[in-house]
Amino acid sequence: MNAIQPSRPPLQPQKTRRQERRRKTVQRQQRHPNRTLVLENTAKLFANCAISAITLYGLVQLAPYLWSQQQKSNAINTEVKQIEQRVGHLRQDLNRYFDPRQSYSLMKEQNNLIEPGQRQVYFLDKSR
Repeated sequence: MNAIQPSRPPLQPQKTRRQERRRKTVQRQQRHPNRTLVLENTAKLFANCAISAITLYGLVQLAPYLWSQQQKSNAINTEVKQIEQRVGHLRQDLNRYFDPRQSYSLMKEQNNLIEPGQRQVYFLDKSR
């Protein structure tokens, strides 16, 4: 019984599946330490590109409406300018009609009156 027995290797604790999984995930994380940051930034970039594409699509859809509104606005502005000119002429006439200093000349214009000392001149057409 005192025979020399073969030496046993030192006992190592048995590895459980959890420990092996942890070790594998730690090894993966050590190989790719910024993987989560890369994935996060990629997701942000994709989301921003999608939002930009949707925004551009909306702007393209609104462009014809904008152009038609600008044309309508230009047409209305030209009409307003014409009407402002007409209103200006009418105001001048209105001021003229209610000016007491010009009442006698207005009566002459509208009624074809002549002063007693004046004579009317008639132009005859010789071609007849």
